[in-house]
Formats: sequence, structure tokens, C-alpha cells
Amino acid sequence: MAGAAAVCRERGVPLLVDGAHAPGMLDGPADCGADFWVGNLHKWACAPRGTAGFAVSGEHRGRVRGPIASWGEEEPYPAAFDQQGTWDATGWLTAPLSAALLGGLGWERVRAHNAALAEYGQAVVCEALGTAPARVADPAPSMRLVPLPPGTAGTFEAARALQCALVERAGCETAVTTWNGRGFLRVSAQVYNRPGEYEVLARGLREVLS
Repeated sequence: MAGAAAVCRERGVPLLVDGAHAPGMLDGPADCGADFWVGNLHKWACAPRGTAGFAVSGEHRGRVRGPIASWGEEEPYPAAFDQQGTWDATGWLTAPLSAALLGGLGWERVRAHNAALAEYGQAVVCEALGTAPARVADPAPSMRLVPLPPGTAGTFEAARALQCALVERAGCETAVTTWNGRGFLRVSAQVYNRPGEYEVLARGLREVLS
């Protein structure tokens, strides 16, 4: 990403990076040289849902404004974003606490735990379905892909239906997606997950598909 940012800067092209999954999975994800960077803090940094980070490089801060005209609207970034209407600031206030909790456990330790648990979950679910684990060149530390049997979740509508069925019938919440007509299930892991939960997912998925 730093290389892409350098090329964009040479050509005078502003670059915005959507680092939705980066906080908590990567070290210093906003330090990539982009003009603008956004990333969700509720995914892997354990902040409340809807909490995110927004970083702006120095030369752009004077012209960035919040979407709501409220207290401090005339202030430059980041002060203009501090008090916007009646937004609930709980997420902003608690995000440092969740980051401190994970940091206290050790970020590298957390990532190693999550990667190993995601690998285990992938293996358990693949074994239950009789499919081979999907291998990608540079997998996200806390996530793995499980190919679903051919003909399963081959469309967006079918993938959504399967995801809802897993919640309603098996009590499991996980992402189901489709790519080129093939369905995939995303296995994720965090420090609060346990191996037995993936075994429950494997049994529930097999029952839903039977």
C-alpha cells in the first residue's frame, strides 16, 4: 500500500484507503502514506459496533469537514468531528479501553491465537462438509475461507438465505458469500472464541444443508 501511495502522490492523485479489517489485525495500518484512511474499530479492535477511525494527512486537514453542521463545525480536522449533533460518543470513549485490553494481552499473541483458531475452525468445518480448505497467498490473520459444496450458495440471494438459516436453526452467526458462482463461508476468530464453537458451527451447517 505504501508503494501505491507513493505513486499516487507523484502523480498528484489523492488516495483514500478503506482499511475496514485492518485495525487490530495489522500494526500501524494508517501509516501507509495515504491522504485519507478509514478503518473499522468494531471488527478486530473490539470497540462498539459503528466505531471507526479516520486519518487525514496534514495538507488536507484544513478542508475536511464533518457531515453534520454542529458545534465546532468551523474548526479544522479533527476538532470539527468531536461534537456532531446528537451522535452517541460511547464508541469513541470506549475504543481506547478495548485497544488497551487487547494490547495488554499482547497484540502479537492475540494475532497468533486468532490465526491458529481460524485455521482450526476452517479444518473442522471443511471436514464436516467434505471440502478442501481454500488457500490464498496472503490470508488475513483472523479469517479463513471454507468452500461450500458445489451448488450451495451460488448466488447472493442463496448465500444470504444460508446465512440467515444458520442463525435461526443452528444459532451460529458467520458470513456466507459467493464468488463466480461458488459459495464460501468465512470463519473468523477472536480471543473470546473457543474451539468448541467451530464444532457447533460444523454440525449446524451440515444439518442445515442436509
